[in-house]
Amino acid sequence: MKNTLFIFGLILGAGACTGGHKAQTIDAKTFQSLIDTLPDEVVVDVRTSPELVAGVISQAAIHMDYNGPDFEKQIDKLDKNKPVLLYCATGGRSARAGTLLLKKGFKKVYNLDGGLNGWRAAGYSTAIVAQ
Repeated sequence: MKNTLFIFGLILGAGACTGGHKAQTIDAKTFQSLIDTLPDEVVVDVRTSPELVAGVISQAAIHMDYNGPDFEKQIDKLDKNKPVLLYCATGGRSARAGTLLLKKGFKKVYNLDGGLNGWRAAGYSTAIVAQ
């Protein structure tokens, strides 16, 4: 039993030694709560431009295409001390974007679990993007 606990501790410790460069993944309810309660959060939609026609979580969201050639230049313009809430279609790109932001020194980065699909599955609505 002690050996099992020791090995488990080593596994957990090894994860901590990787730098912890992984955005905190949160559910839709928590994501909405942070939008409602944080005074200076930045919501970033990392989907491609064509995907925006499916709707957005917040009209105030900043669009920064994760696959775009200037994505890193765009995120470098953000305040590293403000909380950043990221989402994409399913959560994969926003998770990778969160890792990049943390490596660049951002303090608080949150990733929407399941992305826009998870948002809708939780019963939340989206806003239409003006054309």
